[in-house]
Amino acid sequence: MDPKEEGLVLVAGEELPRIASLARLRFTCAEQERMAVELSRIVDYMGLLHEVDTAEVLPLQQQDIEARALRNDKVRQGLSREEALAAAPRVRLGFFSVPKVLAQEKRCAR
Repeated sequence: MDPKEEGLVLVAGEELPRIASLARLRFTCAEQERMAVELSRIVDYMGLLHEVDTAEVLPLQQQDIEARALRNDKVRQGLSREEALAAAPRVRLGFFSVPKVLAQEKRCAR
């Protein structure tokens, strides 16, 4: 169904790239339009929460203390360097190799 027919307010402009950046997501130019529609549907659905009558719902004042109980720390043997690196997608000079995080992204033409 056409998003305009659904009455959705589409995520537009620089909102999608900004949201994608915050969530560390990357979309191809072809995916951007579809993701804007899907994100708009999610935002629209979340808007339904404003329609829920919560007038008689008491605010939560204290969580169950038992639910917050932490387990005791236990020292145990970890992975050796070789075992850890064996599962790594990329290794360089005996260390994990990861892509740059601060690289500039190419923007799609609008």
